[in-house]
Amino acid sequence: MKTVTGSETNPIGSLAIASDVEMSDSTASSATLGSSKRRKSRPPVRRLLQFLRRGHLYLGLFLLPWALLYGVTGFLFNHPNAFSDSPVVYFDRHDMVGTELENPPPLSEFVEKLVGMLNAHNISSEKWTLGKSPIRYSGRDTFVATVNSGTRTYFFVFDPNTQSGLIRENATKRPTETVAPFATSVLFKEERTSAETTRGKQEDLQNLESIVDRIRRAAPTILQRKGFPTGSATVTSGPDIKFSVIAADGEWNASFNPISKQVSGAKGEPTVELSWRTFLLRMHLSHRYPSEWNTKWLWALGVDAMALTLCFWGLSGLVMWWQIKATRRAGGIVLVVSLIAAITLGLSMYSVLTI
Repeated sequence: MKTVTGSETNPIGSLAIASDVEMSDSTASSATLGSSKRRKSRPPVRRLLQFLRRGHLYLGLFLLPWALLYGVTGFLFNHPNAFSDSPVVYFDRHDMVGTELENPPPLSEFVEKLVGMLNAHNISSEKWTLGKSPIRYSGRDTFVATVNSGTRTYFFVFDPNTQSGLIRENATKRPTETVAPFATSVLFKEERTSAETTRGKQEDLQNLESIVDRIRRAAPTILQRKGFPTGSATVTSGPDIKFSVIAADGEWNASFNPISKQVSGAKGEPTVELSWRTFLLRMHLSHRYPSEWNTKWLWALGVDAMALTLCFWGLSGLVMWWQIKATRRAGGIVLVVSLIAAITLGLSMYSVLTI
């Protein structure tokens, strides 16, 4: 028996079906052409948004090591005792019993004595008196002292407000306690008979011209040429001059301080125990472009890239957030709260840091 299909019994229906198929094919092809045209003629705004998304992603991947470095080292700076590479010992009032720090005079008493000494040299008709502003320490919260003990060096940190502190060992070890025979502390050792004799011995060295003397004399002139008021200049810090000296007992590594014009020396270079913690913190603090092309120059370039990327992340993140309509309201609330908190905290920190 022969099976009869619908197309055979209804030729008009078969034509309609064929016509529908052709129309669907043409519609699909035209839709495909339209979508390809739309892809090719993508609006500039959509291209910009795609660039922001891709840049946000790939810059984040490329600078991930820097982001982790600044995150970890920021935590280490904020928590000096975390993963410490040297033992840290705390002390309090009980440890200061019998020392000069057990009962220090109140700050108000010290300031009153200071003003009294100033009044002793006051030639005006009115005496100076204390004002109404509170007496307080300003700037740093702590005093830091360095204690040298043989080849070891320790940092002694004291907080006068809490009457407590800590002791930390320095990672740098001095090679020897032997004093160099050419050191100024030996050549110009102070004689008990007369301080004038000591100053006479050091006169030649003090009269030695150094770069510090030239800076001190040239700085006022350069300031004047650049439109600034002139005055006297004092060099407060600068690099030492390193050189070697051969003596009867061997070769010494010498150091000359051009500010104090003092010479010191040691046998062997100081050894630095560079732990991973110290290494990370030093990398965090490394900044500025050196005067010559080297590894530090490349590192400074990475620091600039990280700074610009952080700004880019923030701005591109705002644009990406705004594209998601469902999160606009909640995100806007979070953004306003963030701005209020940041401004409030910034103003509070400004008042604290300017004390």
